[in-house]
Amino acid sequence: MHRYGFFACLLALSLVGPLGRSAAARPGQALVPPTLGAITLDGVADEAAWEQAARLPVAAVAVPHPGSQGTQPLAPDVRLGLSEGRLAIAVTMAEDPGASMGLHLMLAPEGTKSAADAISIDYRPCDPRAPRFRVIGPAGVGRTHYRVTAAADRRSLGRWSLECTLALADVLGAEPARGLRAAVVVHTRTPNVEAPWPAGALWSGPATWTELAVPEGGWPLAVVVDAERLAQEDAADERRQAAWLAYLKGSALPLLPVEPADKLWAQVERVLLAPLAVVVAERPDLTPVVDCIRGDIRHRLGDSAGAERFYDDALARAPGWREAGYGLYVKVRALAASAGTPGGPTDWQAFAARLDVLFDEGEHPGAARYARDGRRLATALLDYKGGRFAEAIAGFEPLVPRYPFDPLIEAHYRLSQRGMRAAAEELGRNNANAERALPRAVIETTAGEVVLELFDDDAPNTVANFVWLAKHGFYDDCAVHRTVPGFLAQTGDPFTRRASSRPALVGSGTPGYAIRTELGPRWPVRGNVALANGGSDTDGSQFMLFTGSGVHLRGEITVFARVVAGLPIVDALVAGAEPDRIISVRFEGLDPERPYHPSTVAGRRAPEPAVPAVRGDPRDGAGKEPGK
Repeated sequence: MHRYGFFACLLALSLVGPLGRSAAARPGQALVPPTLGAITLDGVADEAAWEQAARLPVAAVAVPHPGSQGTQPLAPDVRLGLSEGRLAIAVTMAEDPGASMGLHLMLAPEGTKSAADAISIDYRPCDPRAPRFRVIGPAGVGRTHYRVTAAADRRSLGRWSLECTLALADVLGAEPARGLRAAVVVHTRTPNVEAPWPAGALWSGPATWTELAVPEGGWPLAVVVDAERLAQEDAADERRQAAWLAYLKGSALPLLPVEPADKLWAQVERVLLAPLAVVVAERPDLTPVVDCIRGDIRHRLGDSAGAERFYDDALARAPGWREAGYGLYVKVRALAASAGTPGGPTDWQAFAARLDVLFDEGEHPGAARYARDGRRLATALLDYKGGRFAEAIAGFEPLVPRYPFDPLIEAHYRLSQRGMRAAAEELGRNNANAERALPRAVIETTAGEVVLELFDDDAPNTVANFVWLAKHGFYDDCAVHRTVPGFLAQTGDPFTRRASSRPALVGSGTPGYAIRTELGPRWPVRGNVALANGGSDTDGSQFMLFTGSGVHLRGEITVFARVVAGLPIVDALVAGAEPDRIISVRFEGLDPERPYHPSTVAGRRAPEPAVPAVRGDPRDGAGKEPGK
């Protein structure tokens, strides 16, 4: 049994009290509802009065077991009684709360012929898609005719509970001796998994429902209900439903991250976040649900800090809310733990040190299993990036069936399997190359010296292009303009040279020509080097030194070299305001009979590379081109 589920079951039993102190209803027999004392409608059935209630024998249903693919039988604790002119029901479930949890109560006064003529009350305290109360009966629709009150509690670990009361006078009219039949359906946190009483109540009529025996002296009909408060609650929920509909309409609109950030966020605020703010304002009890949605929006748009804030708040309000635990640890922190800071170095020790901080199981005890899974995912991602593909596969394997809806986990599991093939092929080719001397390039950078082995047999034209540019001094003073920790460091853009700085154009620089992409047998894995491009046959001067795995780029880029010395130097390269730079490139072991003069896409000999000689760019306001 799950560690929290066990304690939650004990808690649920403790709320019922000793089994001998509460009446138990038997199938097929009339149930005599006991008279209870006063209860406080707060969703927690902890008053002494509930110990005298009748316990309904609701059968167990199979619910998904948290943290596995299996299920576990779970029977709700449902109690019923009479309290101050009301029919009162309490439900306790030894499971984490969720949006689908709730209660469906069906009542058929004597003379009711079919379920369609019965009174139907559906209470969904955490479902933003549905009304909080859906009340239908012969007298009409809504709580004006059937004065229902209810409250739910979701703050306990591994447990949710609710209390619901209904004025008997609204059900029986002025007839205290009128007979009554009832059926109850408990909605679990898993959609479409319900626990009915009696069995088959959802698909049968009043004749099969349980008879509630008329108490001695008749049903208590005198009741005091604050009708004005009920009307205010319903009006607020109607406004909440309108705001939710506005959010759904907004979520159908395309949000393109390529737009300017301020324009994009203005649209997100208008069509998504503003309606959700109204939902919370009208129904504060929906805050955990809405916070998970807001966290997901932030996560999808790259705002990890904002996403974490909302998921954290959801867990503070509902400690066992699984979607919040999954969002915080598996979606946000696992990715952040293996991502580093754009522009910064690939620091494997820093990655490892952050794991203990980001996945502290004591931070949110109700989400401890998600903290463990988040750590497992972050470790597997780091193993994948570091080329430890067997370890990565072992880390991903238990997560794939547990989170079948998570595309990141599935994709990296498949990539790790491809990485195993890549590693085997690279090892074989490197061993074969060791039997003959391949040419080498020695790149002196501001961080240290990096030595490349050039694959002149696998990518001859690309190697010729690299040598051609380097011998013309094209790479001298080029900055590292892009680093993605655990993935790559990119350089070779002439617009990053201090003498020809054009910040607005960084990332688009070329030598003035393009060469064809050579899709050779090599893989973009940690330690290999490839030309960057903007699509097939647009290769130029920019190249990427892989600090991590890029096997997803196989078939799109030309891998033309590998780092044979200085990989820690490559890991240490940084971009940003004061980036590392190439000081010079020299070669060892070049074929003296070979011109190393590449062919362009047009099939002609490449011209001498063009190096921009103007500082500043008119479009960024940093300077002007001569004569303008």
